[in-house]
Amino acid sequence: MARRWWLLVLAAGLVTWSGTLRNSFHYDDVHSIVDNIYVRIGGFDAGSLELLQTYFAEPRTFSVDPEKGMYRPLLVTSYALNHVLGVWLGLGGYHVVGYHVVNLALHLSSALLVCWLTSLLGGSRRARLLAGLLFVLHPVASEPVNYISSRSESLSVSFYLLGICLFLYAEQVGRHRWCWGSWVALAAGLLSKSTTITLPAALLLLDIFVISRRDLSRLWRRLLSHHVPGWIVVGLYLAIVTGNGWLGRSLAQDVRGLWAQALTQIKAAIYYLTLVTVPVHQSVEPQFTEQSVFASQVAVPLLLLLSLGVGATVWLVRGGHWRALLLLCWPILHLLPTVVVPLNVLVNERRAYGPLAILCVAAGMLLASVRWRQPVVRVLAVVGCAVLGVLSYERSLVWVDEFSLWGDAVRKAPQMSRAHLYLGNAHKDAALHTVDPASRNRHWQAASSAYATAYKESRDLDLQLRALNNRGSVHWTLSATAVTEKEAREEQTVAEEMWQAAVDRNPSYADAIVNLGSAALTSARRAAKAGRVEEQRSLLASSIEQYLKALRLSPNHSQAHSNLAVAYQDLGETEAAQRHYRHALRLTPRDALTRKNLADLLYRLALIDDVEGRADAARGRLVEARTLIRQALRLNPAVHTGPQLLQSIESQLQALQ
Repeated sequence: MARRWWLLVLAAGLVTWSGTLRNSFHYDDVHSIVDNIYVRIGGFDAGSLELLQTYFAEPRTFSVDPEKGMYRPLLVTSYALNHVLGVWLGLGGYHVVGYHVVNLALHLSSALLVCWLTSLLGGSRRARLLAGLLFVLHPVASEPVNYISSRSESLSVSFYLLGICLFLYAEQVGRHRWCWGSWVALAAGLLSKSTTITLPAALLLLDIFVISRRDLSRLWRRLLSHHVPGWIVVGLYLAIVTGNGWLGRSLAQDVRGLWAQALTQIKAAIYYLTLVTVPVHQSVEPQFTEQSVFASQVAVPLLLLLSLGVGATVWLVRGGHWRALLLLCWPILHLLPTVVVPLNVLVNERRAYGPLAILCVAAGMLLASVRWRQPVVRVLAVVGCAVLGVLSYERSLVWVDEFSLWGDAVRKAPQMSRAHLYLGNAHKDAALHTVDPASRNRHWQAASSAYATAYKESRDLDLQLRALNNRGSVHWTLSATAVTEKEAREEQTVAEEMWQAAVDRNPSYADAIVNLGSAALTSARRAAKAGRVEEQRSLLASSIEQYLKALRLSPNHSQAHSNLAVAYQDLGETEAAQRHYRHALRLTPRDALTRKNLADLLYRLALIDDVEGRADAARGRLVEARTLIRQALRLNPAVHTGPQLLQSIESQLQALQ
């Protein structure tokens, strides 16, 4: 009979979330998975195993961008395993279904752990069923399930719950060795996300309230054998992240002052409480701003929290409901790291995932204690679960692609700049993949408008620079479709001014530096058409200097490598051009334009080989060029001059037969 409860929880989760499997990658997935060269292992040879080892030593392996490095080696390992499994199955390393399957499996595992924890805390079979259903169906899980990069949250929460369960199980069966499993779970959780660091404190509260039953002498006797090893694990983790520099870099970031952080997180507590109890109007970027002064926006939530907290604590202590008090303390403890440490993102749904798991245990035990035999109670329970399931299903539809996700965010939070920035990126990507000129132009205009709004609404320098740089890129692209030469020059001037403004505000901003190099490259080509050879070479040298400067700042900048290859090609340095094209493709294998440009270079070299009598060499280059341009057209049918180049390559191959 017991298995049926577990199977019902799994079935409910599969029915609710199975429609998410083909939802796309989103925002941070690009730099941490899709463009992350460190997760691209094709098997388990010596080189791949050596790369796996670097995950546990180098925070930089978390992202292709060194500035976004984090020490989450188990998370990165899971991405690498996803990649290699996709390669083995012939689906490619970035088939999104495999990544979603892992995320869903982690959520279902956490739901089963919620059931187990409810049972270990004395909950009935009905209580653990209700707890599991509430958790597996709750819309707060939509981000950990749909957003691949949110796997860090579901991984750490799974290990957090497992650590608590194993600690309790060791006590109930009287076998201390199960505590070792708890400490292993703690270590695994820390290697997934640093918020697991509160687990030893959670276990200490568990011992005080439930196991030792407030008997401090008994607790003291258990400290060395049951608690000190957990704190040693935390100490070792802190030593590792201090030694590899990640902790120092994280704490050195000037995000916001402690006073502003405290006031902001008071508001955040109400946001999380509302999100868990009334999961409607969800958004990947909620309308939430930093609070720097003590005002009504803080005073009211603070009074509400204090009254609720003190009232609940007094009532639970007087009634001797220590398990219930523990289940109220644990969610607060789990959120504590994000409350204490200022982070760039003020609030998000995934931070409520761990607290939700504990609160579902409490809710399941509470609901199971009511008069269950009354039909109205059962009906309400079924209706409640159904409503949660429907809300979760509808929320998953929002995560289908970047347009649905950020369009929803802009509608719900029109003043949040990040939402406008990513909606602009969605329009820009659509424009690059659209063949119809009118539709493409509409996407470019929409992207420009979104970037302008993002810049206007943002108080964050990084977001402002990205909006400014991206809007400049839109103007530069629109210059190619301008009716007159004067209009084209005006668009290019506006673009260059935006890029230069971004560099002036941050001289280390590689993206804008690359774009300034491209502006010089375009001017060099204009000079070449006019026969001004010396000016052309000077401008090409200037563009190369900009690209190399960007690569010194960001060695894995694929666009810098790709554009540098174009500049070298224009200089006639074909070997250097090939080298940088190929390096760019190693960094971003799905870059259709770089594939087309390399195919074009190989085609031109093949023509030279043919003229000089090297037919075999020419044929080899043409075959590779044909493969590259076909791949480029599959990735993006709208790639510039792609069909014409393919036709030329095919004609030349036929001529060599």
